[in-house]
Amino acid sequence: FSVTLLRLRVFKKAKNGKKMRLFLPTGENSEQPLNARGTLFVLLFRSSLALVLLSQMLFRLITAFFTLFIASFICPAAAQTGFGVLRDTFCSDQNVVVAGQVFNAARPSGTVVLPGAASNGGDSTVVVDLLYTKPVEIDYTITLCEGDTVFFNGHAYHAFMKSGTEVFPGVPCDSVFRVKVNALPAPFSYVRDTLCPNDFIMINGTVYDKNRRAGYEIIRNGSWRGCDSIVAIDLEFRSSWVYAGEDMEVIKGDFACITPVYGFEPAKVEWMPYAPCADSSCIDSCFRVTDPVVFTLIATDPDGCILVDDIRVLISRRNRVYAPNVFSPNAYWPDNYFWLNTDGAVVNIRRFVIADRWGEILYEAANLTPNSPEYGWDGYFRGKAMMPDTYLFFAELERYDGTVFQHQGGFSLVR
Repeated sequence: FSVTLLRLRVFKKAKNGKKMRLFLPTGENSEQPLNARGTLFVLLFRSSLALVLLSQMLFRLITAFFTLFIASFICPAAAQTGFGVLRDTFCSDQNVVVAGQVFNAARPSGTVVLPGAASNGGDSTVVVDLLYTKPVEIDYTITLCEGDTVFFNGHAYHAFMKSGTEVFPGVPCDSVFRVKVNALPAPFSYVRDTLCPNDFIMINGTVYDKNRRAGYEIIRNGSWRGCDSIVAIDLEFRSSWVYAGEDMEVIKGDFACITPVYGFEPAKVEWMPYAPCADSSCIDSCFRVTDPVVFTLIATDPDGCILVDDIRVLISRRNRVYAPNVFSPNAYWPDNYFWLNTDGAVVNIRRFVIADRWGEILYEAANLTPNSPEYGWDGYFRGKAMMPDTYLFFAELERYDGTVFQHQGGFSLVR
């Protein structure tokens, strides 16, 4: 039932505080002033109306009380009924069935009566009030470099697996990710160049020279996007060359000759630590060697390439003395004399002696010029030709620096 409240405001003081007026509420927020007679009439009318309404309400309450009291004796199960409310949240694609009635996003609420479902055998009323939400769907783009792999929800995505759908279970709705892979190709570049024969370049820590002219390098995180870069290397080398000569061992004080060979017309020639000859080209130039030395030849070709080669000149303390092991007085000049050939460090043969096997001296000379056949032995002793046999020789030789050494041996005379 409903109860109507009668709002009456009889007196209200005017703003000036002197004169009294009566007001009758006529609307929600308005009041209409009345005179005294009209006000009394309204009050009497509304009082009568209120008494009538109160009488009707009292009658209805008494009737309802007796009805329930009698019904409790006739049908105790009808005196009480079950009542429940079903409130929950579901995904928009889900259906909920309550006592055979289907509730979904199109019908989220309603009332269901369950006959005899109450604990005392009465009917039960279920008020269904469901909230439906939409599933979360997200377009997810993964940007990665070719060759890289990213795992999303336990699944691998890469350049050969560029798309997929991943579902993350949730309440009330699952989250759906539509995955798309944006694979960035690895930047590719070439390094092509022609280098001088002894030049090299280093790329990614690898040295490329004439022994390793081509290859590929992967530069980690080399691109501006952070991906690896691939560099292909292809080098060529000019064919210029220079050869200073074979290393040599020279007797101290002897002469060494250096004849460099060029595979081009040199634009510039330098020697380190100094030039071994007056002409820096050193074509057929010889010099006396007194100390071991390493000469470095630096030549520049017409293209500006610098070619370098070394030649080592070593010192030997053992002088070279050559004596024939057989000679014949009947041979042609100079082989018809037995004489000594020495290196350039020997400047004088102080003494030269030839004897037979019994030690008799057959020839002796002093202060001879080395490498001079005319100062050798002609195979005669006291004007008589010596018989074929084995003979001995002894020599005392002087070097350019005044030091002296000895050399001896044997030879055969034939006719």
